[in-house]
Formats: sequence, C-alpha cells, structure tokens
Amino acid sequence: MPEGQGADGPKPGRPASRDDLPLDAGEGALHDPGDCAPGHIGAGAPENASRQSGGSAVGLSDSGVSDSVLPEYVLPDFGLSEPPFPEADLPDAGRIAARISDPQASSSHPDAALPDHVARAMHGLLAGTVPLRLGVAVSGGGDSVALMLVLHGWAQAHGVALHVATVDHGLRAAAAQEAAFVARLAADLGLPCAVLRWTQGGAARGNLQGAARAARYRLLGAWAQAAGLSHVALGHTQDDQAETFLMRLARGSGVDGLSCMAAARQAQGVVWLRPLLEVPRAALRDHLSARGVGWVDDPSNDDTRFDRVRARQALAALAPLGLDAAGLAQTAARMARARGALAQTAFAAAEGMLRLDRGDVLLDRAALMALPDDLRDRLLAHALCVVGNTPYRPRLAALHRLCDRLAAGQGDTLHGARILCGAQLRITREWQAVRAAVAAPGQRWDGRWQVAAPAGAGPWEVRALGPAGLALCPEWRATGLPRPSLIAGPAIWRDARLIAAPLAGLGENWRIFTTETESDVRARLLSH
Repeated sequence: MPEGQGADGPKPGRPASRDDLPLDAGEGALHDPGDCAPGHIGAGAPENASRQSGGSAVGLSDSGVSDSVLPEYVLPDFGLSEPPFPEADLPDAGRIAARISDPQASSSHPDAALPDHVARAMHGLLAGTVPLRLGVAVSGGGDSVALMLVLHGWAQAHGVALHVATVDHGLRAAAAQEAAFVARLAADLGLPCAVLRWTQGGAARGNLQGAARAARYRLLGAWAQAAGLSHVALGHTQDDQAETFLMRLARGSGVDGLSCMAAARQAQGVVWLRPLLEVPRAALRDHLSARGVGWVDDPSNDDTRFDRVRARQALAALAPLGLDAAGLAQTAARMARARGALAQTAFAAAEGMLRLDRGDVLLDRAALMALPDDLRDRLLAHALCVVGNTPYRPRLAALHRLCDRLAAGQGDTLHGARILCGAQLRITREWQAVRAAVAAPGQRWDGRWQVAAPAGAGPWEVRALGPAGLALCPEWRATGLPRPSLIAGPAIWRDARLIAAPLAGLGENWRIFTTETESDVRARLLSH
C-alpha cells in the first residue's frame, strides 16, 4: 500500500500517492507556458455578473452544461443528492463540512492567517466587487485543496456560489480515483463538482506536459463559460512563482517572462485569479494538517527529468544565500511593475502604427523598426498573439530572428501567423495552423470569426478557404486581400462544396466578421 494512504483513502494531514503523469507544474495545477505572463486585471466581470460589496445582487442567468456545448470532455454532475462514489472513498478526515462550514469558525482558528490572507487577496483582485458565482480548479494536491477549503468559507461569508472543477486527463488509472477524491471533498462541503475528462490525451504528440496544460485551460475555460462563471481561482503559490522565475531566468526571458504569473488575468472570456501567490506551499500543507484534511501528491514532483523539479531543488540550494522563494517572488512582482510601465508605452506607440484589416493586423514597418527593441518586440508579439488567438508570446529568441528577417525585408511564419513584409507589415493567419479547424453554426471559428447566415441557408460549417477553395473564387483579387490572408481565412462549406467565401468576394448574402476593433486590440496591450 502506498505511503500515506489507508484502506479508505488519504490519511488526515498526509499526502496520498499519485502515479507519475509528467506534469511540470507543482501539484499538477495550471501553469503559464510561454514567455509572457499576462498583466493584472481588476474585477473583470461583466456588469450583470457581479455586485458591489454590500449592494444588492444582480441576477445572472443559469447556463446548462451539455456534451453538445463542450464536446471535448464529459461533465457528470457530482451533487449531494446522489453521491457518485461509495462512502469508503471518503478521506479519513470524514465530514469536512462539519469542521469548516461555519464562516465564523476560521477567524478563531489557530491557523486563521490563511483565510484572512485569502480574504484580503480576493478583495484586492476583485477590486471591491463580488461575483455571484466563483469557480475553483482543484487537482487534489495540497495547494488547490487548501484553496477550495478556504474559498468555501469566504464564499459563504460573501454569499457567493462556489463551483468546483477537476480535470481527469485519462492517461492513467489513478486519474479517475483522484477526480473521485476531489468530487468527494467537494460533495462533503456541499459544493457542485464537475469532472472534466480530456478525451484526446492518447493522441497527444511531442510535449505531453504542454498539451495537458493547454487542455486544462481549454477545458476549464469552456466549463466556466458554460456554467456562467466569470471568475475561476487557481492554486498557484509563492513557491510556484519562484520556480517559474528560475525556469524563465534559465532560458533567458526578459521583463515579461520574469514577471511570471499574474495574480489576475483575463483569457477565454474568464478572469483567472491566483490569491495564493504570496503564500508558501508549506503554509497550505500546515493548514490542511491542522484540520485533518488529506491531499494527493504527485511522485513526479521528485523526478529530476522535469525542469520544475530541478528548479525546486535549486531553490533549496540557493536559500542559504538569501535567494529563497519569498525573495524571488518579490523580484517577479517588481518585474511585473516594470512590465506595466512598458505596456503603457507600447499602448501609446500603437496608436499611430497599428491597424486592422479584415482580421489581419497591419503595422507600419519603418515606425516599428525605429522603436527601442523592447517596445518593438512587445508590439510585434502582441500582433502575433491577436492573429493567432493565443495569450502567450513566442519565445524571445524566435521573435528576434523574425525581427532580423523583417529588417532585411523578408517575411516569415511564427506563432501560427504568417508575416508579409512590405511598407506595411501584414500579419495574417498561417493556413497550416487552421486547415483542420471547424466550427458549427453559432460557434466562433478559430476563436475570432463569426458568421451571419442568410435565412434558409441549410446545413453548413466554417472551415478555412484553402488553396482549392480560393480557386473557386474568381473575383478574389478585387477584394484587395493577399492570397495568404484569403486561404487562411474562414469560408462556408457544406461537406466538400464551397457555399460562400465573403472575404474572397463569393456569397454576397453571407457575412463573416470579427467583433474586435482597433481600440480593443490596442487596449489588450495593457493586459497581455
């Protein structure tokens, strides 16, 4: 029997064992890949999804969750009425709800420092507003379990409906058991829990860690939107921040990368909150142990094949020199402030040189190349992120290679985008990046494009136009868009038949558009 695990589940205050899914993110939580940590966002909730502290509640309509809306995973509803797991699957801590359901109890508890800290952090992150609903992502590890417990008390005190989600990657047998553990903890607190099952893990190639991390964000983002959640809390800690800093320092990251993880950021229509970034991991374990609550540990956290494990070991070795997690996290915070100042400057520079043209981003090449290197890199990376519909910047070395080619008057491809070099740089989607993308009616294609169909259009779907489709559009040159933009752009198909390609001048009764404006794109410089 694995250490720390009894016949009926994890022992109070001790981790259960976990098979080694190779996740490089501490307890397997969500970590930001890439070289950019998006900037701080305030409350970020839609007007009808939040209320001012002490004010009256404003309703938010309930959203049903179905497989047709969320095709990539299964969402069983783990409510209290019909528990999905037998009583034996409960941790030995027993009924957790009986211990912490009273929101006043934490204030008198010896370890009340953690609930108090989270309450202050949430107040700051939400800028004085309180969402009607809040999501929390829980892997079963100590960090996220502690966050769920503390947020349970916070949510009760503020009248917030707390929703839990956990991701079952389906790559090993223990994953389902860990999801069951999280669902049982949530049920014990009277919280709804959605188990999000990644059904495509077996087909992942190359960087499995990166694919699993991206899938977690994608699944959680879709779950949050379908469930009407404007905010989702994540369990990243001070130790995670310091480890991320060391990893990015090792690969030569600049100001953005060394800013590490933002306490709040907006992506996929959701505001992601990290209220534990100033809390040491050990303090969370102490909090759980004091309450007799178990958690699940990942043995890959000791596997030195992974960068994050080596960074964690390096932190321990550097601590005697004063380079501890708290100090590195403070440095990351200072870098984030510097990043904010640079973002303001880039925003001002974009006013005169950035334009949109039917989904493409245009940049004045001479003005861009005359900017200081950091501002040039920032604007160019931002344009690539807009067109590629990704919150993460390309690696700095790749960006510099692109700049060298642009200075020589040559175009290139990077980050799912194609860059056409002229007096105006045109950044458009790369066809290979979207050739397999499909959207049904009512869905956004490639995360950006929407379709307005004529009445009685019949069945259709959105796919990239492609070279073969462009050959069916005799008037495409009159549109003024270059061939690369058109073949990577959206078109309306019915099976193998091209119905319309409005960007290429085919199908006058159809309309394809993005809702973003130039002002929107420039404003995102301040938050990405």
